[in-house]
Amino acid sequence: ADNEGIIPFLDNLDVLIHPSLTEGLPRVVIEAMSRGRICLTSSAGGTSELIDATYLHRPGDWKKLADDILNILQLQKSNRIEIGLKNLNQSFMYQEHILQNKRVDFLKYIIQQQ
Repeated sequence: ADNEGIIPFLDNLDVLIHPSLTEGLPRVVIEAMSRGRICLTSSAGGTSELIDATYLHRPGDWKKLADDILNILQLQKSNRIEIGLKNLNQSFMYQEHILQNKRVDFLKYIIQQQ
């Protein structure tokens, strides 16, 4: 059915809240960003390279997360759209062809150092 899977789920969210204590580079955050969603996340792992620092909290800092949620709820719709568009644009950096080019460039660099 058309309403199954991660994309329809993400399309029905206003905000993705991802308060991980430990993390690598969370794919679900990138996926939510690719759908223009606001993301409130912990700074665990590589998340800080994805999300503007304004919307990050230290792992376990539930008070900052609560403040972030309240701040998002109080924003004008135009501001929420602006944040979503910024996330959408940032997510483009994680498309497979861009990542593959970075991998190839890195491997070429390593080989040239030999």
